[in-house]
Amino acid sequence: MQTEVSFSQVFNQTTNFVKNRFLQLVIISFIVSLITTCISSYLIDPQMFKQLSSTTMTVDQLLMYVLKPALISLVITFIMQAILLAVVYNYSIQDKFDFNLILSRMLPNALNIISFYLTYLFIILFAMIFLTLIFMMLQFILPAKMVTFLFGVLIIAAILLIVTISYYFQGSIIAPSTKTFIQHFVESHKYAISYWRLTVPMVLIYCTVSILFSIVDSALNNLVINIISSTLQILTSIFCICFFYRLTILSKNEQLSHNTPEQNNNLTI
Repeated sequence: MQTEVSFSQVFNQTTNFVKNRFLQLVIISFIVSLITTCISSYLIDPQMFKQLSSTTMTVDQLLMYVLKPALISLVITFIMQAILLAVVYNYSIQDKFDFNLILSRMLPNALNIISFYLTYLFIILFAMIFLTLIFMMLQFILPAKMVTFLFGVLIIAAILLIVTISYYFQGSIIAPSTKTFIQHFVESHKYAISYWRLTVPMVLIYCTVSILFSIVDSALNNLVINIISSTLQILTSIFCICFFYRLTILSKNEQLSHNTPEQNNNLTI
């Protein structure tokens, strides 16, 4: 008999999965953190941001200063996420670290992640144009403070929604599949909306932890602290990926009346 999926069920199973492989995941998180932090420190000059506030620049110069660190950060993030998805898949089907398996999953993961964010970039651009027109009209109807408040609430809601759909999408592409990008993209929206009561608590936990670590990084600005903080952030991200991977499996199985025990245990606990 199929039981309804609950947050505690998915959270507990994810906790067991991470706990049973905690040492391996910590080592991988530390290695990824060490590499990405060192690359970022080498390629992105911290003095650049001070120059932005202290000197007058043309639009072209400003774009060059902003685009370089932004693109570097994006590339590092995409590669890191592709690695983490491959690592989760590796440990979901076996207990040993399989370097060849992880390499084989990195490229499709990276391509799917890049496609996802490029698609959402266009969606956000069109949405911003539409919303700008709406808020311009609201300024003639509502007080300025009310418009600002509504805009802030909308931005926060949009960020939470995109993070939720993003992790649902990542959960759906972890295992090899014959489905196309469009099918995964549509399904991630469908299940994110259907199971929002389960995803919102996890996304809030993830965002809160990420913000706290970002504040620590900014306040201390020390390479060693940055590596430790980044390691913990990566561990949090792995937990979130595992949560959505498990939720993806359970939510899909819940939609099927003929699902089997083997289908429901793809994420080995």
